Amino acid sequence: MLSYIIFSSVFAAASAAIGATVNSNAAALAANLLSTSGGATVSNAQLIGAPGCAGLFTGGSSVSGLTLPESGVILSSGRVVDIAGPNNAPNTQTNFNRPGDANLNSLIPGFSTLDACVLQFDFQCGAGQVATLDLAFEYVFGSEEYLEYVGRAFNDVFGFFLNGVNIALLPDNVTPVSINSVNQNINSVYFNNNSGGAFNIEADGLTTKLTAQGIPKSGTNTIKLAVADAGDGILDSWVLLEGGSFNCNAAPVAQCQNIEVSAISHCEHNPPDQSALIAAIDNQSYDTDGSIVSSVLDNYGPYPLGETTVVLTVTDNSGAVSSCQATITVVDDESISSANLDCGGPGVISPPNAPLDYFPSYTKTNGCSAALTVGNPSCSFCNGAAKTVDKLTGGSCQVGFEDHPAKFSVADSGGVGDHIAWTNTVCDGNGCAELTCTVCVTNPRKKGEGGRRLRDLQKFTCPSTWNPKVDIFKCGH
Repeated sequence: MLSYIIFSSVFAAASAAIGATVNSNAAALAANLLSTSGGATVSNAQLIGAPGCAGLFTGGSSVSGLTLPESGVILSSGRVVDIAGPNNAPNTQTNFNRPGDANLNSLIPGFSTLDACVLQFDFQCGAGQVATLDLAFEYVFGSEEYLEYVGRAFNDVFGFFLNGVNIALLPDNVTPVSINSVNQNINSVYFNNNSGGAFNIEADGLTTKLTAQGIPKSGTNTIKLAVADAGDGILDSWVLLEGGSFNCNAAPVAQCQNIEVSAISHCEHNPPDQSALIAAIDNQSYDTDGSIVSSVLDNYGPYPLGETTVVLTVTDNSGAVSSCQATITVVDDESISSANLDCGGPGVISPPNAPLDYFPSYTKTNGCSAALTVGNPSCSFCNGAAKTVDKLTGGSCQVGFEDHPAKFSVADSGGVGDHIAWTNTVCDGNGCAELTCTVCVTNPRKKGEGGRRLRDLQKFTCPSTWNPKVDIFKCGH
């Protein structure tokens, strides 16, 4: 099972005071950061830096204008107590004449750091909790080097090194946070200008709340939290970290199942309800130490006929994620039905105005393809009809109408006379079915028009080889 660290902090200022006290007990500082429910165990805590560079802060939630945690751990390249507002000095500074840090030097090539303050400790997650890429902790960085030294050789810097890798980066996951990488000119969306004292905190500028991400490993991990001056040992900087936010979290477990859905239109499946689709694919995903708060797919369709692979990603209440793959199979399960058959002409005709051409076609409601083949037509007649049907060479049918209004007139008997029928074979991906088209030929005589014989009035030719673009029958006198 995957897991990750969560470690939050927010920095802000307002009209009410935020205060800090010095605390040089590394174990106590590490313990302050730990979540009471996180399952992490800490060992080998160390604090490296000048006396007064580390401590605890309180009163953060009383500050308006920004969002601060109520309490937590504070590290500084100067004195932590100088973080308290108002911002009544543009150059708050303490030069401890202490060395910098090699890891921080690597973040700002060409410069050396000074007055480094470093809190470092080892930690292990509980049984069954392994690493995942997700939230590690949130933070805000503030400095007196804003705004005067932006773009110059004075680049105060900090870093959070998880097993030697800095995870204190901008959201691009590339750029380390420093004076020259976040300011009023560059990446300004992440910057708050306090040079005029808008926020009741000493730093002339500070970042917005940023999120660090990292991948702890199974077993023992080392986290190193560091801040330092760069270029010279003056003009202080601070980092505030939220107490009780360091947490080992078991990632959720995403479980998928393949599903089969029907083609709806255009021979594809366009899900009418995304939530229902997710519910069908999610095969009881779970989280052992929290709850799943969101489930999303990377592709909501429409899905073409056949197989499509999708990815389901679930996120728990601590921000950890897990993904799985599923196959959505779109099938053409629409049965062949006479309701979708178009015989290509009227079902009842009366000579001598019978149509000459019929063009049968078949259209599936779901838009999938179907092939139609037309069979040879045949001629038949009604039981008891007093008429003559002569089957001639070549399969033609000569239909003669008797002059008998009681049996053949439209008014007396409904006028049903002879039939011409043919079979349409319709095939799709599921098989074939035969559907019949029938054309009824009615007596054109009306009641009272007796006295004449209409035999041989019409001749209908039923060809032995059928082509839907060829006449189904020929009309002639």
